[in-house]
Amino acid sequence: MNIQDSKPKHLFLFLSAVICIFTYSVLFFLFTYSLRQDKAYQKQITTMLLDEISSSIDTNLKSIESKTISCSQSVGFLYFSNKKDSRKAARLADQIGNLQAGSLFANSEVVAFSLYNSACDIHRNYIRSYSHSFLEPRLPEITARLLSREDANYGFSTYTLNHHCYITYLITRRFGTVLVVIDPQKNKKLESYDSSALYSDLDLTFTLTDHAMEKQSNLTAQIGSMELYLTQETKADPFYRGSRQIMTIIIVIVSLFMPFAFLTIYKLIIQPMNCLSKDMERISCGDLDYRLHDKYFLSDINKLALDINTMLDRIQVFRTAEFNSRMDSLHARLQFLQLQIRPHFLLNCLKNLISLLNLHKYEEAKTLSFYLSDYLSYNFSDTRNFVSLKSELNSVQSYVKLCSLLSYEIKLLFNIDGNSINAECLPMSVLSFVENSIKHTRNISSLHISITTQVTGDSENAPMLRILIEDNGGGFPAKYLDEFNRLDPSKMVYRKNKIGITNISYRLWLIYGEKASLRAYNEGSRAVIEITQPYERITERSSQ
Repeated sequence: MNIQDSKPKHLFLFLSAVICIFTYSVLFFLFTYSLRQDKAYQKQITTMLLDEISSSIDTNLKSIESKTISCSQSVGFLYFSNKKDSRKAARLADQIGNLQAGSLFANSEVVAFSLYNSACDIHRNYIRSYSHSFLEPRLPEITARLLSREDANYGFSTYTLNHHCYITYLITRRFGTVLVVIDPQKNKKLESYDSSALYSDLDLTFTLTDHAMEKQSNLTAQIGSMELYLTQETKADPFYRGSRQIMTIIIVIVSLFMPFAFLTIYKLIIQPMNCLSKDMERISCGDLDYRLHDKYFLSDINKLALDINTMLDRIQVFRTAEFNSRMDSLHARLQFLQLQIRPHFLLNCLKNLISLLNLHKYEEAKTLSFYLSDYLSYNFSDTRNFVSLKSELNSVQSYVKLCSLLSYEIKLLFNIDGNSINAECLPMSVLSFVENSIKHTRNISSLHISITTQVTGDSENAPMLRILIEDNGGGFPAKYLDEFNRLDPSKMVYRKNKIGITNISYRLWLIYGEKASLRAYNEGSRAVIEITQPYERITERSSQ
């Protein structure tokens, strides 16, 4: 056996033995200590919970009492209490019930309430939910029983039904009676305890009864001044013995499992990691075509091996990234050429030209031919990366005059910063939006288009070219703005229609990255397009 291989193995076994002894000692100490603390902890927590829950129930009962008294003092209830006409009393009962249901049922403990007129013998019952519908036939019986008592005017009392303790609150004014049935078990504090994982290990049960339990192991809290008690029920001795047995079983299981666990760790982790280390040494020596074995038992080690192989594969990915970027740029240029071809617009121009010639309007035909020639010359011949802003605006002016001759007069206003006139810009970046304004305007009688350019920045910040295209055509539809704002400029969407916006956005990102931005928004009834890009003067290199 190789000495260097045996030393790590013996060291691993030695550390395993030390960890086992330490673990057993800690488990034994925790076992003895936990048995002493269980009982004191349970009693302390139980007392705290009893106080919190009983206080919450008492507070909510006072709130319900206040709302019920407010109901009995309302004008509608006073009318109801003095009515002897059955129809009027029934109508008032429906109005009061619909009005008070939201207020009373806002307390989670209120499960039902009833309105009763003894002169007309009218009952109106309101139930919180279908699960409490069994209470509805009982409400007249409960009301009659409470009214037969000497202190029947108002007050709380308990009522047991199907071994379940309810609280009733009754108020009587002349012929009218309000009865509220309360289920204290629906208290949010009590229900949150039942569903809380924080106290699940205490194995406690809280019971509401109309008499105090006298078991020594139980803790009891009285709710207010009523004969209602919140009682904690648990069996301390079985809990004590159960904890001790569980801890003993844990110690035995750990004793049997730990040596096997250490051996498994050695086989599943230590040996594979040694293999990975040797493979990494081979790769570090320059064998970049070598790939790590990735069929280990543990998925985490497999993932580590796969990640290392992925890093090696990235070399090939980086080599092809530039090629893919060039292909994307080529696709964008092809779509750019597709965008420039407007067969319907061209046919419309030719038809109008023929009409002018047939009508012997040769001057108008000459003017139309001149502007159409400029427009087509710019569209079909200018496939460069950049043009000057001046050339782009000249093409916009030709296009607007051409549209004015074909349909209606369009007013075009330029507000140009002198420093920006020779700035470089993308071909069709302004013209596409002007075409869009004319095509989708809702103001065909007096369309105004305004183009503003300016150079911003100072000595510390790089100068930026800002172009604003505005029109009074009614603004962008909300659906268009939503689609526009969700565009990812770094991704080109290849489609047959509506390619202008995505094409311009993608070309801006392709050339300037995050330095450029394209925004669309409305200012009242005006649609605004804002293009921001780094400012550079047009050069021979840029126009090639």
